[in-house]
Amino acid sequence: MHRKSIASIAIGSALALTLGGTAYAQGMAQDGMSSDQGTMYQGAAPTGQDINFSDKYKASSLNNLQVKDAQDQDIGQVSEMLIGQDGNVSHVVIGESGFLGVGGQQYVIPWDRLQIDPQQQTASIDVSQDQLSAEFAAFDELPQTLLDQDQTGVSPDQMQQDQMRQDQMQQDPMMDQSQ
Repeated sequence: MHRKSIASIAIGSALALTLGGTAYAQGMAQDGMSSDQGTMYQGAAPTGQDINFSDKYKASSLNNLQVKDAQDQDIGQVSEMLIGQDGNVSHVVIGESGFLGVGGQQYVIPWDRLQIDPQQQTASIDVSQDQLSAEFAAFDELPQTLLDQDQTGVSPDQMQQDQMRQDQMQQDPMMDQSQ
């Protein structure tokens, strides 16, 4: 009786593996590409060889990229990229150079308005410097984004300052708590 049970389990397992492999093979097209809609890699999992890197930009390559206006005048550099929850870049932030590189406005420009020239390693937008503030949102300091704050709405900078204050109070109990 015990042998019959073991044999039944072995046959059942072999049958499940065979049927599972057949079902997997039916999900694959003849060229090895998955037949699932929207899948863009070969085989069961993506590998570096299956991704076309030649039509992509690395975020690190875009950071500090010089941006020019329609008259080929320098506006500033890409300082940030805003990524939506869908995972796509929605806007870039162009930091305008201020006096001695300090200050200046930050312009939030839709990603599709930025033209990148890979050969010149620059970018441009199709407006003049005079039209820049009229056409795009400008900030002295960018508003907080999702990862700039925790669930309570407190920024990481404020959390760090609060923690430093608490640490100082623990080290010096006589410290005035009203500071």
